[in-house]
Amino acid sequence: MILSYQNLSTKLATMEQVKQFSPFFFQACDWVNQNLPQNITLYTVWDHRAIYNCQRNAIAQGAVPDIALSNDINVSLKAAKENNIDYIFIQKFSIDSQNRNIGEMYNLNFINFLENNNKTFTKVYENGPDMQQCLQQGGCDGSLIYRINI
Repeated sequence: MILSYQNLSTKLATMEQVKQFSPFFFQACDWVNQNLPQNITLYTVWDHRAIYNCQRNAIAQGAVPDIALSNDINVSLKAAKENNIDYIFIQKFSIDSQNRNIGEMYNLNFINFLENNNKTFTKVYENGPDMQQCLQQGGCDGSLIYRINI
């Protein structure tokens, strides 16, 4: 009986976290639904959630790593074009400031790459605290959406 309670308690705690997924993510998806065409493709680590909640095509960062890892504008644009990727959808809670390149994370170098190439990657949406505040406090919630100007 005690073991059953412990298993149930652990499962409920896990499910509570799932139910509390980022409200800023859902707000960003609302913005996508209201402002972007149906036929666009998002590039994100949270592809399944983006497909379901934003009701748009999405490609996982891991499926096309050249965009996030190359730091070469020509390589990133070529990969985006070949895969019909129109927008990059970043979740601030998934930014790794230590640049470890682990699953379901964006390394900070990639975010800086997007910001430093703002004619190619135009920020069209942001919610939550700005990036400087996020970095100062060691992380935060929120979303960024960049249009890729191919």
